[in-house]
Amino acid sequence: MRWFDSPPCPQMEVTFSSDDRLTLKGPSTAQKVVGGATAAFGGVFAAVGAGFLRLPIPVPFKLIPLAFTAIGGGIAALGAGTALASCSLEAKRGDGLTLRWKIPARAEKSLRLQPQELEAFEVTDHAHTHSDDFGGARTVMEYRLSAITKDGRAYAFESFGTRTQARLRKEALDKLLLQ
Repeated sequence: MRWFDSPPCPQMEVTFSSDDRLTLKGPSTAQKVVGGATAAFGGVFAAVGAGFLRLPIPVPFKLIPLAFTAIGGGIAALGAGTALASCSLEAKRGDGLTLRWKIPARAEKSLRLQPQELEAFEVTDHAHTHSDDFGGARTVMEYRLSAITKDGRAYAFESFGTRTQARLRKEALDKLLLQ
């Protein structure tokens, strides 16, 4: 999971915007709702598996409900982690860019990039192809905004559904930090 060692790349919402400062908070409400729904689904999946464990069946056959319970627990944990995680970005003219992120049961991490360290902001395209049970495939595009430092490091920190959204955020950050 990217969030352990490097900044996350979720959709974020603007909490404050002025000529001298931009503050974003994420993941977006929609992503948190999806995480909560995933946690609920995983919890139900685990509960059904645990219910079958109580049936009087031979031990080798209990491996299937045990696997259901474990998989459901993992899905619930992943969903809860998504729903409870948080990240933020603060960009101030003359002060640089500060990224903070926290996942449950871990200490908050942060990354600070001074204006003199920043070379550019860049929008990159990422295609995700999903196949369905009927042999069809659907490609979803994601546009990520990255901060590029003068020593060549790239930090992807925000995700968008359209190229225009990403371009507009890039232009706002360029105006704040690179001009």
